[in-house]
Amino acid sequence: MEKHQKSVTISVIVLAIYFVQCVFSISLPAQDMDALDDLSECGIIRIGSFGTGEDSDTTTLKVRVLRRGEDSLDVLIGMGYEIGHDNSIDMRYLRVEAKDYLSFKENISVVNEKYSKWTETAKSEGIKNFKKKIPVDFGDEVGYWAFVLYSQSFRYESTECYAIFEVDDEGNCTLRIDNVEEYKNKETNYHRPFFVFYSPEAFNALYNIISNVHKRYLQVKPLIDAHEKSIAERDSKFD
Repeated sequence: MEKHQKSVTISVIVLAIYFVQCVFSISLPAQDMDALDDLSECGIIRIGSFGTGEDSDTTTLKVRVLRRGEDSLDVLIGMGYEIGHDNSIDMRYLRVEAKDYLSFKENISVVNEKYSKWTETAKSEGIKNFKKKIPVDFGDEVGYWAFVLYSQSFRYESTECYAIFEVDDEGNCTLRIDNVEEYKNKETNYHRPFFVFYSPEAFNALYNIISNVHKRYLQVKPLIDAHEKSIAERDSKFD
């Protein structure tokens, strides 16, 4: 697997200036669209949230957009946090650039349909211990993007991406989104998939966000504009 890695390190001073210029992020709960998100201060706008469907997992992951222009949006699909060996904290995302959004959305639609259909088939037929890759080609549509708090740096690299349907020995059907098709025993060979979804309903929630990125962005844009205006008005008093 070939990867092209790019790392950009930003000084604390420059990063602080950037944060001041981009001091907001918007939260979009399903029932409440007027709450400001307090996670990001660099213009990474929250447009939705989703879970993986695992009973013991209460983690809420976020979908955000990064504006390249008025109608050009990169999509960031949150994978949560990861603490490194040096105690650094990565905010981890899968990033889909604006130019790849439409093809990525089409592929995600196929994955959503197949996961639901194959789960129904596996349960009705009593299938167990089964694995099959869903026939989609993400190509270079997806990248791994992280902001490392400890070193104050952004990291981005392209990555392969696969969607693998799996049925365990109890008949539970999962969907693994990963950069490898196969990996050995989890206990002896560490590997962490991008996502593991435990029900078609959980993945469908993510699909609904991805398929309506621009609509959701337009819903929160008035809040963004109002916040930017208030910041500009405040700053103008100190010229």
